[in-house]
Amino acid sequence: MNLMTTEDAAARLGVSARRVRALIDQGDLHADLVGRMYLVTPESVARLAAHRADGRSLSTRMAWAALLTDLGVTDFDAVSTNLG
Repeated sequence: MNLMTTEDAAARLGVSARRVRALIDQGDLHADLVGRMYLVTPESVARLAAHRADGRSLSTRMAWAALLTDLGVTDFDAVSTNLG
């Protein structure tokens, strides 16, 4: 079996090695503790990467900003003031 270090998994997921260890603790990634080092299964990294590929939802503020930008509005403060 070809295992990955937390640093390799972090690079693949675009997060820090510390975040990878947190994901292991949460059970989102499967890893074996070898000595003092976690070795992560590539399958669990691929599964999590595929799940995360959908991306995060936008916050309400960012969703409105994206919509207004698409409509050509650039003065977001004026719009939010007029909305109440």
